[in-house]
Amino acid sequence: MAADDLVAHFSGIYDPRCAGKIEHRLMDVLVIAVCETIAGAESWEDMALYGRSKAVWLGGFLAMLGGIPSRKKAAWDDQYMTQIISGKFHA
Repeated sequence: MAADDLVAHFSGIYDPRCAGKIEHRLMDVLVIAVCETIAGAESWEDMALYGRSKAVWLGGFLAMLGGIPSRKKAAWDDQYMTQIISGKFHA
């Protein structure tokens, strides 16, 4: 699956976060999380490191308006991840 396919796959996911408090688009967080997991990362700290090291590549298909999520920001958003993606990974 190409990165553009991930973007298309996740495009219909509802983001339950409060719109005025969102620093990073859900699409960006989800795609970075999938890519870094495939690359072998195991933590939110790894996600932030992966994102920073691949920022130019990721910027080719993600908006990344808030930049790369920090470790702390990504971990804070973790409380929403299960509820957000639970239905998208079930075939």
